[in-house]
Amino acid sequence: MKTCSKCKVEKSIDNFSKDVSRASGLQPHCKACKSLYQRTNPNRKNVQAKYRDANREKVREISRNYSNKIRVEKPEKVKANMKRYRDRHPGCDVENNRRRRNLIRNVKLQPAYQAEVEGFYMFCKIFKGFEVDHIIPLTNNNVCGLHVPQNLQVLTVFENRSKGNKFNI
Repeated sequence: MKTCSKCKVEKSIDNFSKDVSRASGLQPHCKACKSLYQRTNPNRKNVQAKYRDANREKVREISRNYSNKIRVEKPEKVKANMKRYRDRHPGCDVENNRRRRNLIRNVKLQPAYQAEVEGFYMFCKIFKGFEVDHIIPLTNNNVCGLHVPQNLQVLTVFENRSKGNKFNI
């Protein structure tokens, strides 16, 4: 038995929809109350869309903070989701890796610069938990960086993944 948060009536568990984000595994309001709310508020999606448009930066910040929190608190869940995505879209991952590899391989550097670049990657291979990052991304809608030592930096895995493909001036 569970009490509905809207009508305050104690009902059997069958009258509540599932909600895995809650400790009880059930929504706080019963199916009847939810159905009534949806019938009496047909434009609720428009209201939500207007709020998101009016508060775009706030919504983005909340989303960004939530994503970072999930990455830190539940890394196994993130890995499982990424694996599921790669399993469903096998060609996508392969194509992205192929493009990136070609961008990096097609750069002809002087031997000294090439040794310096290899040093960055060797460092990350020896000390786990670090990745080589391009300060100016190789591919971005606004800019295009180069695979040269001056454009490389070593970051922790978390910093690099949270930075993504962004370029901040």
